Amino acid sequence: MTSIDGLGMMRIRLRSDDGTATEEYPELLADLRGLLDSFARADPRSEEVRELRRSIEAMRRITDARAVAEEGRPFGSGGLGADDQRMHTAVPELQVESLTPAELRASVTFGDYFLGVNGATHGGIVAAAFDEALGRLAAGVSPCRTASLSVAFRAVTPIGRRLDIRATVGRIEGRKCFVHGKLLDGGVVCAEADALFIELRPGQA
Repeated sequence: MTSIDGLGMMRIRLRSDDGTATEEYPELLADLRGLLDSFARADPRSEEVRELRRSIEAMRRITDARAVAEEGRPFGSGGLGADDQRMHTAVPELQVESLTPAELRASVTFGDYFLGVNGATHGGIVAAAFDEALGRLAAGVSPCRTASLSVAFRAVTPIGRRLDIRATVGRIEGRKCFVHGKLLDGGVVCAEADALFIELRPGQA
């Protein structure tokens, strides 16, 4: 168990230049994202499945030998500033165009790994993209955690196309930060989200 509180861990994890990752690590994650998309598109034969499993086993030998505590992991770190990228593969990669205390403007492209069915992005991934975008905006106001996130799906969110995300801070009430967001395919609103973020206090996990 870690003795670092939520604020301390957030400060550690949001740094993208603390030297915990090699310069090649972001490139490795880009390769991994590409692999996941390729894997999602593939229908390998039995011998190819066995070959893939052997390759994964070889990779696991390397990564298992390098396991460290959360505060020392490059995976999942970074991503608070407008120019920072979150080193993560479980959520879509945001391309932030502008970020102020009141508004975030970004774009996102959902790859095949995030496919739901019939060319549409999985709804849970749309929610994850909103949590990432709206959370980044709220965290710029104060370090916080997601308290609630409500997503309304307006139209199909397509796979493989550049989409826009717009997020704005609605109001701040004490430790509460209310944020609204839209996911746009040109002039079509694919989804909207409303979220509440709560400012972390010292000592809270």
